[in-house]
Amino acid sequence: MKSDGYKDVFSERKSCVGQTVIVKFRIRPEATGCFGVTTAKRFIPTAVDRSRARRLMREAFRMCRANLRNDADLVLVARPGIVGKDAESVRADFEKVCRRAKLWAGS
Repeated sequence: MKSDGYKDVFSERKSCVGQTVIVKFRIRPEATGCFGVTTAKRFIPTAVDRSRARRLMREAFRMCRANLRNDADLVLVARPGIVGKDAESVRADFEKVCRRAKLWAGS
């Protein structure tokens, strides 16, 4: 996702919070289904943990991509609770957050 795409999603101010991730989203008919991840040094201080958090969020998205709405642009923001989690728990949390936000195709 281009940096101006991040700004568009963040300016929309729609989000849903989970234990490990915050899903910020923008729904519109002409949405391209873009996806991005971000981590903050303020909440996850070590570079190793930030990199792992980004990998876990990308993997969670990859595993759930087929079930997500096509008309939504997403940005996943890592929360401090992601440190020390495995891929399956991050995926489960991502799915739960997407269902709550009505981003899951069946919801």
